[in-house]
Amino acid sequence: MIYSLEIRADIAATAASFKEIIPLEIKLAINLAKQDLYLGPVYLNASGELCDCFDDGATSFDFRGACNAIREWLNSNVSDIKIEIFYGGEEGASEYESVDGTAEAICKELLGEELFKKIY
Repeated sequence: MIYSLEIRADIAATAASFKEIIPLEIKLAINLAKQDLYLGPVYLNASGELCDCFDDGATSFDFRGACNAIREWLNSNVSDIKIEIFYGGEEGASEYESVDGTAEAICKELLGEELFKKIY
């Protein structure tokens, strides 16, 4: 999608603000999913720490489950950017309009293109 420079800047700023509020378990899921996607299978020990596939108690990372958790959190928290189309002044109510596709662009900014494709 083609956005004005102002909307693109809003997307980047919104994604940056989301990075600060994403719960730790979702951040961990994103990081492990990216590692699994780009570097190959990820294995975790009983404590949830990275380990070798031959270590005792090693289990493979649940990529699909992580993607589902990430998608669920994003769908519940990220929405299209709204822009003011009418300023209602001090006493009146302003009117806003959603910019279609900006929620998708924010998610792509947060996840990267390849992980976004796997999740959605």
